[in-house]
Amino acid sequence: MCNRCDEIDARIERYQKLKRVFVDKQTLEAIEALLKKLQTEKKDLHAE
Repeated sequence: MCNRCDEIDARIERYQKLKRVFVDKQTLEAIEALLKKLQTEKKDLHAE
């Protein structure tokens, strides 16, 4: 993996940990949106 993917993976892991802590629906939805954005960004980096 490239350095950018490593950074994205670290952020994804952080957000997934936050999902386990928060119970507020609005916060969880925001975290989920960020996770989807990061996963898409990672896929786009290596789209071939």
